[in-house]
Parts: sequence; C-alpha cells; structure tokens
Amino acid sequence: DGGHFKIINGENYPEFSGFTLKNICKDNNGGLWINTEPESIFRLTDGVINPLPAFRQLSGKIISRIEADRQGNLWIGTLSSGLYKYDGSRLISYYATHRLNEKSISRIFLDSQNKLLVGTNGGGLFRQNGDSFEKVYSWEETFSKRIIVMFEDSVHKLWLGTNRGITILKNYKPVYLPILNELSRDLILSIDQDRDGNIWIATYNRGIFIYDGKKLFRFTTDNGLSDIELTKLKVIGDAVWVGTINGGINQIKRAAVKIISKANGLNVDFINCVYQDTGGSLLIGSLKGIFRVNDLKHPVARKLKILANNHIYAIKRDRGGRLFVGTRLFGLYIFDKNRVKNYSIENGLTVNFVRDVYLDDDGSVWIGTNSGGVCILKNGKFKYLSTKNGLSNNLISFIHKSRDGKYWIGTSGGGVNIIDKNGEIKILDKEHGLKGDVISSIYEAGSGDIWLTVNGGGVSKISGGKIFNFTAADGMFTDKVLNIIPDDNNRFWFPTRRGIFSVDVSQFRDYQSGKISGLTCSNYGISDGMLNERCTGSSPQTAVRAAGGNLYFSTYKGVAEIDPGSITEGRKDIKIVIDDKIVDSKKYSAKDFLHVPPSHNRIEIGYDAISFSHPENIVYEYMLQGLDNGWLERRHAGKAVYTHLAYGSYTFKVFARDKHDNIKSSVASLNIYVEPYFWETFWFRLGSILLLAILLVVATRYFLSVKFNRKLKLIEAERALENERIRISNDMHDELGASVTKMSLLSEIAKRNSGNPENLKENLDQISGMGHNLASTMDEIVWAVNPKNDRLDKLIYYTVQYVEDYLSLAGIGLMLDIPEEMPDKFISAEVRHNIFLVIKEAVNNIVKHSGADKAKLSVQLMGKIKIVFNLSDNGRGIDFDKIDNFRSGLVNMRKRIEDLGGFFDIQNLEDRGISIHFSLNI
Repeated sequence: DGGHFKIINGENYPEFSGFTLKNICKDNNGGLWINTEPESIFRLTDGVINPLPAFRQLSGKIISRIEADRQGNLWIGTLSSGLYKYDGSRLISYYATHRLNEKSISRIFLDSQNKLLVGTNGGGLFRQNGDSFEKVYSWEETFSKRIIVMFEDSVHKLWLGTNRGITILKNYKPVYLPILNELSRDLILSIDQDRDGNIWIATYNRGIFIYDGKKLFRFTTDNGLSDIELTKLKVIGDAVWVGTINGGINQIKRAAVKIISKANGLNVDFINCVYQDTGGSLLIGSLKGIFRVNDLKHPVARKLKILANNHIYAIKRDRGGRLFVGTRLFGLYIFDKNRVKNYSIENGLTVNFVRDVYLDDDGSVWIGTNSGGVCILKNGKFKYLSTKNGLSNNLISFIHKSRDGKYWIGTSGGGVNIIDKNGEIKILDKEHGLKGDVISSIYEAGSGDIWLTVNGGGVSKISGGKIFNFTAADGMFTDKVLNIIPDDNNRFWFPTRRGIFSVDVSQFRDYQSGKISGLTCSNYGISDGMLNERCTGSSPQTAVRAAGGNLYFSTYKGVAEIDPGSITEGRKDIKIVIDDKIVDSKKYSAKDFLHVPPSHNRIEIGYDAISFSHPENIVYEYMLQGLDNGWLERRHAGKAVYTHLAYGSYTFKVFARDKHDNIKSSVASLNIYVEPYFWETFWFRLGSILLLAILLVVATRYFLSVKFNRKLKLIEAERALENERIRISNDMHDELGASVTKMSLLSEIAKRNSGNPENLKENLDQISGMGHNLASTMDEIVWAVNPKNDRLDKLIYYTVQYVEDYLSLAGIGLMLDIPEEMPDKFISAEVRHNIFLVIKEAVNNIVKHSGADKAKLSVQLMGKIKIVFNLSDNGRGIDFDKIDNFRSGLVNMRKRIEDLGGFFDIQNLEDRGISIHFSLNI
C-alpha cells in the first residue's frame, strides 16, 4: 500500500500451510481467487478463506491459469485436462465439448467485449461464442507457439506474447511490425500499455522493451532495474510495476525530476553551480571542472578543457563575452577570447576561495569570497569591503544590486548587508527581524519585493520596509532553505538538504492576509527521480531557470531538472481503504458490523492509504460519529480501537492526506450498530422507574451526608487558616513590636544625648543594629508566608544562606554537607517556619554561648519522605546542669520538632562542642 506489505501465507492463514501460491485473480464481488500448489483453489473474502468442495475433482490436475468473468464464473485452465468453468455451485469440464478439444491451456483472457479468449500450448487461440468456443487464429509455421500472455491495447489490437516473440492481431488477422523481430527468440511474460500509448513488454531474461509506435527501447539494469530476469509487468496509473526472479519488485514511474548525471557524461557526482550560457547551453560547475550541455532536451555533458580539476563555485559571462569563473582554491579566472587572467591572493584577492561574482553595469567586478569579504575589481585595481569597513561578516554568499541602486551582500553568519549610494551600510540579521543569520540567496520580484532564503530560518520577504518571515511553523517544508527560483507559473522553488519543494506565490499573500491557515508545499525527492535528495548550497548559482522555463538545481548526485509545466496537481492520488474489522479478536464483515453484540469488549477498525509517491508524508484523520466530537489525527496507518461502546448507531469515517501537498483521499466510511442489552430496552427501563425513584432517595441522603462532610472539612481548613494568621500576627507582634518600641526609646535617649557625642554614637549604633535585625526578621516572616517557597529546595537553600551569613559575621567557619539533587517536594509554611526557627535558635546559641570558631551543617534526605538536620560546633559544649540562660530556647526547639511529629536530640561531642540532631517525615 506504499507503506508496508501484507503477506497472505500459512502463518496468518493456516489453510495455506504447506502450499505454494501460483495464480490469483479478483472477481466483481471483491473476492480474491487463489490457486495453490499442490493443486487447490480458495476464495478469500473480507479476510476469510472459503475452501470450495467442488474443486476436489481437480485433484491431480495441474492448473495453469484462472480468470473470473463479469457474470461471476471462474474459468480454470489446466495443462493436461483442458478448460473448466465454476459457476458458483458446480464444476463443468469443457474438454472434448463446446468445440474446445485442446487439453493444454496456457492462458485465459477476458477481452473488451467480455468474451473469453483461451490460449493454448501449440493449438492456437480460441474465442468464446455463446457457450462454445471457436478457433480464431493459429500459426502456419512448422512449429507451434505457446501463448503465455494476451493483451488488448487502446485501439483493440490483440498482442500475443509467446515462447517465441510477439504476434499482433487486428480482427484476428496478423499485423506485421518488423521492429519486433528483435524479440522473435524471446520468451514474452507480460505486456501492458501506459497512458501515453507506449507498449511495455517483459521478457524472461532480457529485461523490458518499450515500443512507442516507432522505436523499440530496452530497459535493463543499466537503467536501474534490479534484475533482468522478469516474471510480471503491470501498469498502474503513472507507475509500471515489475516483478523479478531475484531482484524483488521494481517500480518505474514518470519522473517529475530528471537528472543530468554520470549517465549523461558527467564524471563526478558533486555539482556546485549551474549557469545558462549564451546560446542556451548549460554550464555545470563541479568538484572537478566545468561541463557544457548544449542540447537540454537530450543532454550530453562534455567536459571543458579549462580548469579541468578545479572545484568550481561561480560562473558568469559579461556582455562582452568574457567568462568569469570563481574557484575554491585558485581564486578568479577571466577567459577573454584567447587570453586568461587569474586573480588570486598573490595579485589582489584577499583569499583564493571565490563564492560569487557580480558584474556591475559600470564595468566593475564584485567578487564575494569565503572569509575575505568583497573584492571590487575595476580598471585593474582592487577595492575592498570587509568587517574593517563595516560589513557584518566576511563569509560572502551572494552579491546583488537592486533596482533602486543598492547593493545587497549576503553572508553566512552575519545576515545581509545593504549598501546605499552614499556607501552607508545597513545590516539585516536575526536581531533586526530575520529568523537567522546565514543568508543563502536573494530574489527581487517585479514589484520590488526582496525575498531572502535563510539556511535555518525559512524565507523572508522584505516589502515596504517591513520583514515577513515564513518558516516550517507556517507550513514551509523545512527551515533549511538554500535557494529560491521562480517559475513561469507563479510558483517559488526551493532546493534543500531534503529535496526540492515549491509553493504557489499567491499563498504567501493569502497567508499574510489570513485567507488561509498555512502554506501548502509540493516536495520532490528520490521517489520523484532524484538520485540524492541533498542539494548543494549556499549560493544563488546552485539553481537557475533556463530560457525554456525548466529549472536546474545542483545536487550531491548530478543536476536535477524540473519542468514545472509538466507537473500536474493530481500526480499523487491517494486511496483510502478500511480493511480489518475485528470484534474481540474475531474478524467481521461490513454486514456483520451492523449487529455488534452488546457484550463486546473491543472493536478494532483497520485503515490504510494506498500511495506510491510519498507514503512517508501520509497522515490520517478519523472519527467515530456518535462518539468523537471531531477529527482525530494519526501519523501512521493502523487501527482505531473502541472499547465498550454504548448501544446505538455509529459511523466510522477516515481519510488520508499528504501533509505537504494539498492532496486528500475521499472519505471511507463504515456503519456500526451495537445492539442493546436486555436491560437497555424500553420495557426494562419502564419497569425500572420505581426502583430508580427509591435509589434517588437513597442517593440524595448519601449526597447530603457527603456535602455535610465536605462542609465540615472546609470549616476545619478555615480554622487552620485562621490559626496560621494568628501565628503570623503573633510573630509580627512579638518580633516586630518589641523591636520598634525599643528603637523608639533609643531614639528619645539619643535626642537627650545630643550634647554627648560618645553616648549619642552608642545610641545610634544600637538603633542601627535594631534596624538590621528588624529587616532580617521581616524578611524571615515574608519568606515563611510566601507560598512560592513551599518547596523542599527553597527551605534548604534559604536556611543554608542564613546560617552562612550569620556565622560569617561572627567570624565562625562553616562546613556544609547538603544533597546535590533535591526532589520537587511540597513543604507547608508551618513546617518551613518551625524548622527555620529551630536552626536560627541553634545558630544564635553557637554565636553567643559556644565560643566556637568552626561549625558544620549537614542535611540528609532519607528516601522520599524523611529529612535529617545535624548542626555541630567545636565550642565549649553545654553543662546541662547549668543551662538556665537558654533553657527555654532548647525546650522551644524540641517542642517545635516534636509537635511536627519529628525527633529532636542535643548532646555534647566526645572531644568538644555540641551536636543538635533532628529529623521528621515530610
């Protein structure tokens, strides 16, 4: 289906176990007839195998072909027992009856008039006439030919492929084509016709031959076939599918992209620039020299003798006929009739790497270099533009002169530089509105709008002094755009590292105005004919529009050619199918889905899209009407799964679309009816009204009880909030009120001591200290109250910062041991506040009473629910018999922790100092 293969074999259909599948054909009812070896015939319908007892009488007979006609009959050819017909109930032999006396049947074919043609092994061709057959053609040669394939073309000529070439019949009279004599000794296996009338012929071991009405072309491994030993050929749409013996399946299709490559004379894959020269020829700059293609309809590349092994980056020709060639390693070459001039670092260039050449109207040559800025050659003398003169970057990607006389200089890393007639430079880069600083190319539209491609930033349009950016978020195929080329059909074409894509120019305008919700791209890659999707860049000369309208792009494998006029919008038709229909692991038909049992657990609906152009771009949208409120998007084919659907009618709908092209399939639908349980019927519901009323009363009482409990919990929560407010109020009253009162008294005393400088200074110092303490206390209260700090990491970092600041002011060294990573854990304000106050009290005791010069704070996290604090010092320790000075402080510390359900302990260390240890669950 373009995405994956579905295999029909003994692994998923046990009926086929031990069989080899030989022939298949499809009937008008969607069934698939399958002929196997050992000889048997099965019919596959809606995923179910139906063996038919009537075919048992074919046991021992070798079946050569099967074919279904429009009346529902199945025709069976054998190699030794003649022709059979199965009419749905019985098997009828046609050998020695119905005027068909041939035992060995090689081919069965239904012609355009719904008449059966029967090919034989040596006995000629027979045509159905009513319920009998008549011989319509046989060979007069001494040897008889075996008819292997029959095909009727668009003008009703009958092509007979045999073991000795092809015979063509018109009204059952031979038509002689001498050109087909080349196939007279070939075993012909398959014949078909494409939409242009070309006849495709598959041979046993010489590949494919294509007859266009005049000439015969051979298609082999040289043209890309994986194998020339073929088995089958079939034209489907624009593609030709070819089965091989050892090379799998090949798909040959009309290429939207043609390639000028080694097959056309190029001896190198990597192409860096393309340029249309005078006379319409194409000059191709490669990794190893320049090639010329004179006839673009039948391209043959011939290498020029000049610069044979140079890496070419830019090619231009001036009005006087001089050819300018920029190289990567040897600077700029100018070819003028029989003279050659080379400019390099030795005679004027800043570097030898030339990326672009612009020929100005005044005769000057602007040379864009890689890392050397711009070198301007006029009358044999050089001038220079670089970062020293104000350019934003010295890596020059292009030089362009706009219609208003300004020079636009693109850079790879510094945006674009705009130089006006006064020499002033204006820079447009990421800081000034572009989406990136690597500018790869420029295009000036007839309206005066400037379009820039940004490698990594999409496309930017500069119009009326404003910048409009278009990126992948707006629908562009990619943001890494290397060049921009307009065609004659009002479309822009963009080469990228992932192929080439195009956008209608009007879409940019419609998207800006809000008429459409996004841009729609058409992309082209390997499946469209490219040998390598990676285009080269960044330079304006990596793409060119030729005089005939065709576009040429340089790639990592040759030059890609696109004729925009030959590409139609319908080139990528998508067909959507609903295949598997499964209820609780049992396959259903579409008819069975109208009776899904109510006891089902799982309904699976398989869907897929058939697309052979860009299957990787297909996305799906589906919905189950009656359940889903809108379309659901899925990026891959698969199954929509629904569990325990309520009884009722549903419609499953699905369609597929190309996520880059504006192409959609039709909508496929499947009707589903889930039958009700008996208790879902009308009568059961009617009888349940009384019971429901009783349940309603019980439920009402229950919900009132739940409501009461919720209200009770709300009251408790409000009480807890009120307690927290009271605590905050008390803290502010105790901590701030006393300090403010004391500061006021000290201020009065200071006024009285204004005449005594020493006492006044002491009073002011006390006021200053009180102010600092007051600010610190206020910060602690605000920190404790702020809900943003209700996290474990906030508690630990704030506490550690406080301890560090406090001990450093006291000249006490601090050693920290805290976790490097902390879980994102909620800590209530109450817990944070009490833990901080315990640490604060402990640190205050160290500073005031311990006489220590070192302290250590350790924080440990035990699993996910427990935190452990340990604060120690190297001071004088505690005499627990004489601790009246700070007894209440220790009691308060212990109480705070134990009220939180934690453990608190304080003890002297063996050598010296104390250790305060507490832990609690968080």
